[in-house]
Parts: sequence; structure tokens; C-alpha cells
Amino acid sequence: MRRIGLPGAFLVCLALASLCAPLIAPYDPLAEVGQALQAPSARHWLGTDLIGRDVFSRILHGAARTLSVALIALCSTVLIGGALGLCAGFFGGALDWLLLSLSDALLALPSLLLALSVLTLAGNGSLQIALAAALSGLPAYSRIVRATARSVRTQPYIEAARALGAGELSVLWRHVLPNALPSSLSAGVIAMAWAILNAATLHFLGFGGDPSLPEWGAMLAEGRLVFRAAPWIAFAAGAALTLTLLAVNDLARRLAAQ
Repeated sequence: MRRIGLPGAFLVCLALASLCAPLIAPYDPLAEVGQALQAPSARHWLGTDLIGRDVFSRILHGAARTLSVALIALCSTVLIGGALGLCAGFFGGALDWLLLSLSDALLALPSLLLALSVLTLAGNGSLQIALAAALSGLPAYSRIVRATARSVRTQPYIEAARALGAGELSVLWRHVLPNALPSSLSAGVIAMAWAILNAATLHFLGFGGDPSLPEWGAMLAEGRLVFRAAPWIAFAAGAALTLTLLAVNDLARRLAAQ
């Protein structure tokens, strides 16, 4: 517990809850199980929404969708952005110039606008939103990895490895990558937090296909419409999203400190 901290424990519990949501959620998240806009009670811990669905059950099932976006963002950012940044920073030349030019152009756009551009090309759906939110963080992440690779490649042990006859790819794989990984991983976790926030924002704006599916951003949009009559809907979704983002950011801070 001391190593991962309270936010880390929260993320572990959230992951377990999302995996076990079909077993521990008291109701079907898509079914009308009570009166509309019913206040929190012993039967409905977080009340019901506009059409009588249990908010607590929808929060639990929405966690799985949020963590799916986080996982897609982490994998795509680290794999694609990491590979591009490492190669550009280590080899330099035309690849480095191309990466800098593209990233400068893309970083001139807000990440949400970049995600909307991806949705325009790829279509509107849950998977497309996850990919759009993930890809919107690639330019910044690839530049961080590039800067790390450039600083590592000038170290004396890199020159020693070359003097011993190691090839460029061997040096990149065995020496540059392991030393660039810690800072790159913490930056990837920060990109994951941005992806979660961008995905929730896109769902809040009405993107994402079927609006009946449980998703925290869409629940925030629904709660905004009836905030005075039923504030628990927005509070529940907003608290879940805020706590998750704070926990992910704390995880990134702990990774950077190690």
C-alpha cells in the first residue's frame, strides 16, 4: 500500500470493480428498474437517471469503458509514439526533422480538436473515440521520448558500446531504450490521463454512438440537463472521473520519481 499509495489502490479497486461489474452491480445498467430521477436510497445507492436506470450500476459498468480507453491510450502512445520518438532522437536526420515538423503542426491544435479531426475521418463510435483520444496525445509524447533519446545517445557508455563493435540497432535496443523507459513510461501515463479526459469530453458533447451505453462523460451531459432536480447523476459521474484522473496523475508522478 505504501509503495503504490492510496491513488494506486483506488485504481486497483476500480479495475477489479470494472472486471466484476456484471457480478457486483445490483441492476442491469440498461434496464429501467425504478422511477425516473429517484433520489439515492437503500435500494438505489446513487439514485436513478432520467429513464429510471440505476446510477450506481451505470457507474460501475462505465468504469470498464473508461479503463478500456486508458489501456488503448497507453498501448498506442507508448508503442507508436515511443518508437517514433526513439528512432528520431537516436538516428536524427530526415526522420527527426519530419517528426519535429509534424509534431509542431499537430501541437498547434488543441488535443480535443485533434481528436475531433480523427473522428471526422474514422467515424463516430466507441472504438473510434478511444483511438481518437489516444492518438491526440501522440505528438507531445513522441517529442518527450525524442528528447530523452537525444540526451541518452551522447552518454559515454553509448560510445563505449559502439567502440566494442555494437551496431546501431543493438545500441538502441540494449542501451538507449532501457534508459529512456522510466521517463517515457511516466509521460505515457500522463497521456493516458489526457486520453480519459478527452474521451469523456467527446461523450459529453454527444459523440460515441449509442447514448444508452454507460459512460461517465455521457452521464455528466445527462446530469447537466436535470442538475437542479437530480444533482446526484452529475455528482456521481463527475466524482468518478475526477478521482480516476487524480489517481492516474499521481501514478505518473510516482513513476517519474523512481
